[in-house]
Amino acid sequence: MTEQKKTKAPKNWLNIALCLFIVFSLSMAGYLGWKSYNLEQQNTQLLQAIDTQKQTLLKLEAREQIGERIKAAELLNKAQTYRISWSQAVKDLEDVFSSRDQISFKQVDILPSGEVNVQAEATDLLSAASFLVLVERSELFENGFISDITPKGNNPQNQTYGFSATFNYLGTPAS
Repeated sequence: MTEQKKTKAPKNWLNIALCLFIVFSLSMAGYLGWKSYNLEQQNTQLLQAIDTQKQTLLKLEAREQIGERIKAAELLNKAQTYRISWSQAVKDLEDVFSSRDQISFKQVDILPSGEVNVQAEATDLLSAASFLVLVERSELFENGFISDITPKGNNPQNQTYGFSATFNYLGTPAS
């Protein structure tokens, strides 16, 4: 009987070890499957959150583009309504100052903002000063100032004065 127990014991021990191994393996497989399922669920939730964020971002970009387009359209409309016709500005400048033979324009720059920069010569200082008076009296120009006046030539009898002036051209809205 003792011999039988000895031979049975190792066989039972192997069966028990095999059963434990199978139970352990099944437990580990179940645990790893459960963890994999949880990770897959988390991954799905993260992907859905990313998609939601992408859609929100696309909506915001679309709104921003619409806002930018509206601003650009408003700016273009305003620019077309109040655009400055370069030729009209020069004509108005000539009309206001043409009766003054004492002033001759050397260079006229008209900026899109309506600012006019003039390089001119006057026969005397009084004529240069009268230039500003004409600017202020005109309904087409305002905010005139002379930035510099320099004498031209060495002969006191034929002395002319070069000056730079800046003023705003008001003009009228384009039709």
